[in-house]
Amino acid sequence: MLRVAFIDDEPQMCERMLGYAERYERENGVQFIKEAYGDGFDVLALNEFPDILFLDIEMKNLDGMKTAEEIRKRDDGCVIVFVTHMAQYAVAGYGVRALDFVVKPMTYETFAYKFRRAVETASKRAKDTIVVSSHGGKRRLFVSDIDYVEVVNHKLIYHLGAERVEVWSSMKSAREQLEKYGFAPCSASFLVNMRKVRSFAGGDVVVGDGVIKISRKKKEEFLKLLAQYMC
Repeated sequence: MLRVAFIDDEPQMCERMLGYAERYERENGVQFIKEAYGDGFDVLALNEFPDILFLDIEMKNLDGMKTAEEIRKRDDGCVIVFVTHMAQYAVAGYGVRALDFVVKPMTYETFAYKFRRAVETASKRAKDTIVVSSHGGKRRLFVSDIDYVEVVNHKLIYHLGAERVEVWSSMKSAREQLEKYGFAPCSASFLVNMRKVRSFAGGDVVVGDGVIKISRKKKEEFLKLLAQYMC
């Protein structure tokens, strides 16, 4: 079930959006986990961000744009829709990859259109993301961004291009999450995204910017899976 949060320092605006969301649920036969917050700091204090955020830009303590910038440092996947009195403020939303914006005062028809689009986007993203417990709380990772997973001293390191995300977890857990997305082990210490394999030579496989040694034990199975995937 998708989590939806409405953030606005005007209580009546939060109540209006919650009411609109409830009407949308009744009319479409769906259900969401709904939350409301009166400040950007309240949202940043969460261990895991909601799937969809309707975020007011002009708030007194921490404005919506700065809140979104901080959110993007920890979560690339949550869908952000800005709420504002002035449309030109929302243009800067592209810098934090906002999906859309709503201009106040909003009608239910406008809200329902924007909300439907956010729900459709979040539903698609949820299918192709995983959530891991990293430093500072939970982190949502796009599966397509992961080159490979490495285990070092009982920690998992997710390699996403130049970024490294360290997680206290097991390779078994990573395999359970990622094998259905086309990941395969090339040794006991590495789980590779087959989509990111650039080349193979001898006993090495090039994945993203990394060169990984394939173990003798895993070589036959790994190459068979790689051939099937490429076909």
